[in-house]
Amino acid sequence: SELKHRCRFVQTYMAGWEDGWEDRMRQKMVAAILVSGCGSIMSARRQHLSIWQNLPVHVMGYSGIMGMFSVIQETLRGVRTKHDAFNSFAAGSVAGGLAAGYFQGAQYRLLGALVW
Repeated sequence: SELKHRCRFVQTYMAGWEDGWEDRMRQKMVAAILVSGCGSIMSARRQHLSIWQNLPVHVMGYSGIMGMFSVIQETLRGVRTKHDAFNSFAAGSVAGGLAAGYFQGAQYRLLGALVW
């Protein structure tokens, strides 16, 4: 409803925002914060939990993972001097493996790398 409309507005606003690497990283971080915020609010409402208890945890967690993803992706883009799907796949695998290893334990790193 209104929350979904606001999330669509954010996606539309951010569609044209991409100049240099600083802007791309900022764009990804803002997207992670807004999407995780929207998801946290909807999840809290469904589970009848306090929005203010879930919001900081979700926003910080997803922002940290997106920060790792962005740094790895932009580093690969700079080292390889091209931007293609490999950069995103590799960055997602490394960030997913690190996140799964941190949040779930070392035995889940490979699964996190494969899923992301």
